[in-house]
Amino acid sequence: MLDVRTRKVAQILTKRYLRNYVIMLVTLLGLSLVANIFKTNGTFYETYAFLPIGGVTVIMGFFVLYTYPDFKYLIQNGVSRRTYWKGKVWAIVIAGALTRLLSYLLYFATQVPFQALSNRITYLHQLKTDISDSIFFELFGHASSLSGTHLGWTIAGMIIYGVVLTLEAWLWAMAIGALFSLLTRKAQVVVGIALVVGGNYLMFVILTWMVRHQEHMMINLLRYLDPSVLTSLPYSLLLDGVTAVIALLVSYWTFHHLYLRND
Repeated sequence: MLDVRTRKVAQILTKRYLRNYVIMLVTLLGLSLVANIFKTNGTFYETYAFLPIGGVTVIMGFFVLYTYPDFKYLIQNGVSRRTYWKGKVWAIVIAGALTRLLSYLLYFATQVPFQALSNRITYLHQLKTDISDSIFFELFGHASSLSGTHLGWTIAGMIIYGVVLTLEAWLWAMAIGALFSLLTRKAQVVVGIALVVGGNYLMFVILTWMVRHQEHMMINLLRYLDPSVLTSLPYSLLLDGVTAVIALLVSYWTFHHLYLRND
């Protein structure tokens, strides 16, 4: 059971994350409506069909990065570092799962039917098309089916995997935000710019190397590993779980070294 202070911290942060989610969703919807007004051949339902509902949840991880302002407020009101850490973890689990589930609900209620209407096909056909084009199906299509009773299990697996990925991303956002909180404002700017520039360059180098050597790399990889293992849902969930635990450990250590700065 959580103590009173931990529950209070989790409640405050959860409400904040959910409020930000709603604000972002409404803002994107408003921008989509405005953009749709200037389309000469567009229709009203296309506004919702192209609303990036799932992407809002991913972007929400940006707000989880902010660690120091909450730390400063809570520590000055008698909340310990450990309590803040536990409260934030619970807020991430609750808000992350809720926002992801809400994103799927909006997806099934708006995007799929409006796309089906636009393409003049049935809801079920559009749903199967969207799932077959998703990253989830690319990874785990061998273990699921889009026909008959298996469609429900495919959707359930996609939702579960989406929630797991969201929580993993948010936990890493918390760990990164905590690490940045150990730096001064000037150091944060310098490190942030260096990470953006260096990260983009490193990503370009890695992608270039992979494109040039992808065939040779896959041959060597499949020589030692069973392809079915690489695309196994339990294996991927286990891998995501391990990385999430690492993020928890990093953030736990970092939270215990937070301090009030003078800058």
